[in-house]
Amino acid sequence: MHFYQPADPQPCYYCVKISNQEETDYPIREGIFTVEQMIFRCSWHAQFECSRCGKFHHYSWLYWCPKTEELICGSCNKPSMKPVRFWDRTYAYNMFLPFCLISL
Repeated sequence: MHFYQPADPQPCYYCVKISNQEETDYPIREGIFTVEQMIFRCSWHAQFECSRCGKFHHYSWLYWCPKTEELICGSCNKPSMKPVRFWDRTYAYNMFLPFCLISL
C-alpha cells in the first residue's frame, strides 16, 4: 500500500483530531497524502519506513529507538496494548526493545 498525492489537499485528519484533544495550539498541517481519498495525512502522519524490514507502516505502528536511531515497526517487534487514555483512544502500543535501553 502506497500513498499518493491528491489533487486538492485538505487539512490532515490526524492533526485535526489531535488539535481537538490538546489544550495547546496544535498545528494543523496540509494533508497531501491519502490511500482511500477519504483521510488525508500530512508528512508527519503518513507512512514511514521501518529500519529493520524496510516496509512502510502507519506512524502509530512504529517506535523510535533513541540508542540505535532507528524506526522499528510492530511487525519486527510485537508490541503489547496498554490501556491508557491517548488523545481519543483508550489504548496505546507499548514496545519493549531491550537493545534500545539507554543507561543514564
